[in-house]
Amino acid sequence: MKRGLTMYETRNVRIGEGIPKICVPICAENIDACVKLMDGKEIECADIIELRADWIENIENKNTLDEILKFTRKSAGEKPVIFTLRTSEEGGKFEYNAELYCDINMYVAQSRMVDIIDIEIEREHIESLIKNIKENGVGIIGSYHNFSCTPEVDFILEKVRCAEIYGADIAKVAVMPKIKSDTARLMLSIRKAEEISNILIIGVSMSDVGSISRVAGGVFGSAVTFGCTDVESAPGQIRASELKKAVEYIHRVCP
Repeated sequence: MKRGLTMYETRNVRIGEGIPKICVPICAENIDACVKLMDGKEIECADIIELRADWIENIENKNTLDEILKFTRKSAGEKPVIFTLRTSEEGGKFEYNAELYCDINMYVAQSRMVDIIDIEIEREHIESLIKNIKENGVGIIGSYHNFSCTPEVDFILEKVRCAEIYGADIAKVAVMPKIKSDTARLMLSIRKAEEISNILIIGVSMSDVGSISRVAGGVFGSAVTFGCTDVESAPGQIRASELKKAVEYIHRVCP
């Protein structure tokens, strides 16, 4: 992997260069569901695969986790794989336990079956966890999710700054808009963050109100956008095949 001020490369995918990359989350409770989702047409449109491990039943069972990790890695081919254990505090299914959160993420980093791990910057022991993960050659997304509102610009910039200080390669901020101007504020925040930070940024305004951020976020500096399979991992996601067409069009007319 290679990291520059405006680009992060893994498996020959240059995140932050050119068109925003399409990431498709796999939200599967077990290996059978994972097989079904990975075989769908939406996966063909993906530049990156995200394994939403918080959906996995009995995630603490290493045999279960190994089976899904190995299958996802093999099926993804040369597409990078992001591992995400999203906590219930930030919209996921994993009931947060500091020791288990660190243990699972470190186990996955040491497996070398994923390329990037998403770590929530609001959790405990983050700096040491990120340091240890990166020592295993795995990249880091430092993420913050707010399902209640869209904070002010300075608050969002502070979350990006924290991700950078903690050593993340990419900062991700996903927030919930109530009105269209909230979405505009998120995109303005991403633009400002890009101008003052030495870290790549992913910005998402969730729900149907914020769907324009998924299509046009790249115009403002967002490096990755998330499109879904049959199962949404967050409100307002667009099917990957439709999202790819829309993003390519926007990038063509608004380079």
